[in-house]
Amino acid sequence: MKWMLNAALWALLLLPGVPALAQAIECPALEQAALAESGLWCTDIAPGELCYGNARVETTFRSAQPPLTGPGSRAPLADMSQVVTLTGANVWGVALARVEAYPVDSWSAAPATLILLGDTRVVDASTERTAASVITLPVTEVANANVRARPNTAAAIVGAAFGGELIKLTGRLADTSWVRVQTPAGVTGWLSALTFDAQVSGLPVVDSADPAPALFTRPFAAFDFVSAGGPARCAGVPESGLLLQTPADRAYRFRINGADVALAGTLFAQAAPEATLRLAVLEGRAVIGLRDGVTVEQGLETRLPTGRQADGLPVVNGAPAAPVPYDHVALLPLPLRLLPRLTYVVFDLGTIIRPRPASGASPLAGVLVSDPCVIAVGADGVNVRSGPGLEFPVRRLLNFRESALVIGRATGTDAANWWQLAQDVWIAGAVTVTGGNCAAVPVVPVPLLPPPPAAAP
Repeated sequence: MKWMLNAALWALLLLPGVPALAQAIECPALEQAALAESGLWCTDIAPGELCYGNARVETTFRSAQPPLTGPGSRAPLADMSQVVTLTGANVWGVALARVEAYPVDSWSAAPATLILLGDTRVVDASTERTAASVITLPVTEVANANVRARPNTAAAIVGAAFGGELIKLTGRLADTSWVRVQTPAGVTGWLSALTFDAQVSGLPVVDSADPAPALFTRPFAAFDFVSAGGPARCAGVPESGLLLQTPADRAYRFRINGADVALAGTLFAQAAPEATLRLAVLEGRAVIGLRDGVTVEQGLETRLPTGRQADGLPVVNGAPAAPVPYDHVALLPLPLRLLPRLTYVVFDLGTIIRPRPASGASPLAGVLVSDPCVIAVGADGVNVRSGPGLEFPVRRLLNFRESALVIGRATGTDAANWWQLAQDVWIAGAVTVTGGNCAAVPVVPVPLLPPPPAAAP
């Protein structure tokens, strides 16, 4: 995993006192410096490990452990029951972790990235650490084996275990003729011992009336959390909450405040007791609920009602609302550069791109030289990209006579002029026509190039 910082954040590290954040730094420089430090210290985090990104971070260990001493110090997630990031006078907390999560179709865990921001408290709610004896092994049936509701061949079929698929064995009948299992899809039932070849005498003896264990999760792949509500204290500062990113090629299972979430992409979450759990999908998609779930595509968010648990943390107590577009402007300050897979806040670019005039006239007709800078394109259209260069991903096509206001400019990776239409939204200057006072457009830093596909997790 490669953690990257842009030039603006590196510059903050050069401020006097920033490495320890010992001096008073005005908002938003304080928060940006904290994020820069986190990217500097928390490189190459191992799977199952948490890194103290920046003060203030407090951890609760399950047994006697030395406390995290400062930025860059690390500890195994399995040893922790709680992580808290805090804000206060001259401090802004950040913690980064590599959580091991199970795909929705496998018991082979893979690392995902969890970042706590601002005032956020996360309590581990995973089940695997405290489960009774469990065996994970492959099914040996050539085609598939039926998973049944009870340990007999007349019972209803509730699922299937396929040849070579890993399953978790959680109990057995006294004569070991049937074994209670859990499949990666979350199905719990009974499997004939004839379908696998393993020594299961170490499993606890159970019967069909015994309650099955909850769906297995690795440390902090299931968690309850609460974050400070309300907007950030100044412009350019992320709101409190957490970022969660998985590999993009498959969905991974999490349980967040009691809600099952299958995520393939990047998610921002916030939670408050007796209010809502907010899940905003920045890229990719999430499915809320293991079966017949609500799908939330990138650029959208859903909110789930929450009550209050005995420990004060929120717990979901209702169904997710219909997904709606999120306020992307409020999400733009999120420190996506700390994530291992470079991404950006996806939103409907139609909100910044003006449609072609119905009259057929040029969109620049009537634009005065004193007006804000505006660009338009010719008949062939032009790609809008996530950065100033041909190496950046295409976000959409700007069609003939569509137009947009310009907020910044930079010399791109091709040494040519590029116009910035919004954060992570760029268009090449050579293929546009302009109107208004474009000389007044400020020069902005060039964002990082996306990593090559082979470097992605």
